[in-house]
Amino acid sequence: MKHEVARYRLADFLSGNQQFLVGWTRFAPGEQSRQHDHDFAEFFWVLSGGCRHQHALGEEWLEPGDLRWVCPEHQHAFAAGEERADIVNIAMPSSIIDGWARLYPALEGKYFWNPSPRPEGFRLDEEERKRMADVAEYLSRRDDSLMVLHQQLLRLFIARGPGAPGPSCPEWLQRGMREVARREVFAGGVPAFVKRCGRSAEHVSRTCRRLLGKTPVDLVNDARMQYAARQLQMSDTDILSIMMDCGLANPSHFYDLFRRQFGMTPRKYRLQRWQ
Repeated sequence: MKHEVARYRLADFLSGNQQFLVGWTRFAPGEQSRQHDHDFAEFFWVLSGGCRHQHALGEEWLEPGDLRWVCPEHQHAFAAGEERADIVNIAMPSSIIDGWARLYPALEGKYFWNPSPRPEGFRLDEEERKRMADVAEYLSRRDDSLMVLHQQLLRLFIARGPGAPGPSCPEWLQRGMREVARREVFAGGVPAFVKRCGRSAEHVSRTCRRLLGKTPVDLVNDARMQYAARQLQMSDTDILSIMMDCGLANPSHFYDLFRRQFGMTPRKYRLQRWQ
């Protein structure tokens, strides 16, 4: 049975001089939100408890500190687990993020601007969680605080940019994160990434999960798919050659990874970007 998708409009929630909306939502154990989409961009993070986040490509379990960027038009929903879940979300008009994209071209394809129907995100560390909670409280009391929101988002963008996965990230992992974006590293798979980190495979895996909320396999495959997307958009190299450049030999696996990341086949992605 197909569930009806609710449509949320930011104008229905804003009042007075508000330019964006800060909201706190508490889900009782087992409570589920409606499946919905909206005409605005938002980001949210889990304040306490845990919840299932359902999106167009499936669902994921989120824990305290997990943050996700949600593009306009994307459908999603929440469902609390056995304990209550508290979520903070900040919603803003598309015009605001469009302006930021023009100011900062390096953001293309990331955060709000990631074309995948799977929302991009990461896990805030303890310092970031405390700061963001204070920021949300401040923003909810001010109508003229767009500059503060801009400032805090820039801090997150910069902290999570290439080579800087977070303030508590050790130098060896920062080095590994920089290196994994190079074709000779991601084509070599997890062993090549681990070698660049200079630590044992077990230690690298534990640290990635704890600080980034991802496995080394996730990081390598993310780098592969970002490379594949760039090649599809910027070159006429055939798809199988791109796949092999990524260090993959199974077309079905490559197509599955790409579809999960971008919500479409490599061929369709290329055709859309070339139109």
